Amino acid sequence: MIRRYLLDIMQDRRDTWVTAPLIFLAWLYGRILSIHRWGYDRGWFPVCRPRLPVISVGNLTLGGVGKTPLVELIVRHVAAQGRRPAILIRGYHSRRGPEGRASDESEVLRENLNDVAVLVGADRVAGARRAEQAGDVDVLVMDDGFQHRRLHRDLDILAIDATNPFGNGCLMPRGILREPLSALRRADLIVLTKADWGADRIKMIEDTLTAQGVNVPIVHAAHRPRVLLKGPGRQPQDVETIRNKRVCLLSAIGDPAGFERIVTDLGAHVIRHAAFSDHHWFTQKEMDDLTAFCRDQPVNILVTTAKDAVRLKPFAGHLRKNFDYVILDLQLKLIHGREKFFQRIDVLLHR
Repeated sequence: MIRRYLLDIMQDRRDTWVTAPLIFLAWLYGRILSIHRWGYDRGWFPVCRPRLPVISVGNLTLGGVGKTPLVELIVRHVAAQGRRPAILIRGYHSRRGPEGRASDESEVLRENLNDVAVLVGADRVAGARRAEQAGDVDVLVMDDGFQHRRLHRDLDILAIDATNPFGNGCLMPRGILREPLSALRRADLIVLTKADWGADRIKMIEDTLTAQGVNVPIVHAAHRPRVLLKGPGRQPQDVETIRNKRVCLLSAIGDPAGFERIVTDLGAHVIRHAAFSDHHWFTQKEMDDLTAFCRDQPVNILVTTAKDAVRLKPFAGHLRKNFDYVILDLQLKLIHGREKFFQRIDVLLHR
């Protein structure tokens, strides 16, 4: 509840006295960032330079920008070129399992890219060293790496949500910016995600980039539904299966509104969207309440995301006893600048 309350303030959805202290904290955070950036820009802080090429994917704001499908797209392309990539991922709200630490994002990447090593840990330098020691990796792809400057990167890809590119322009915790807009100049390549939904803002984004002195390729991308996965074996079903159906959505992601929009665009009738804070680990009571609601309506289909399905595994059997439980699998499509995007990666791979 507190997290959602603060997010509402950070995105100007709530006006409250708490705003004033958040402005001060944002100012203080900005001063700390200045020292951090100054130290790295002048070479005062050590930077690890691995023997392997590093592709970083990151963003400038809080929230669901779409980095995970972008990482998957890059890794698939790198592997198709005959290279052996590994993924370095922080793993927000990760939990320890039989194979080490795991998070929803890391598990999705492992399931979708089952031949690719996924190394979870906040210290990406340590992850890079582990990958080098393994000896069977020749390219590193770092997820959420824009602010992780301890690890040198050869290609810095910045993802920007075209529907909400910079929030209210304030730093955390007053706004959603992780860094000032001047940090945009570090990017080697920019991907505008959800560009089809934010078409009316693209000119503003381009003007902001120009004002910040950014002169790098800009690629437009869109999230597209790939398939519905049903049952313990995740049998694929056509996304048209939910057209004209009464459905309930369950999500705990950075952009629940985007998820709901995709399902609505598929022609489903969304009766309820049970949206929790990003990376939330569900409880039995929450599942019982949701099941009771769907039974009363009635709603016969529960639709969730691939990331949420990871955190729903303990309750999957319970959910399937009550209604059709399907996972909407999404993919990222490059709709403008595709050639420039892959060209930059290929130049790095063939250096």
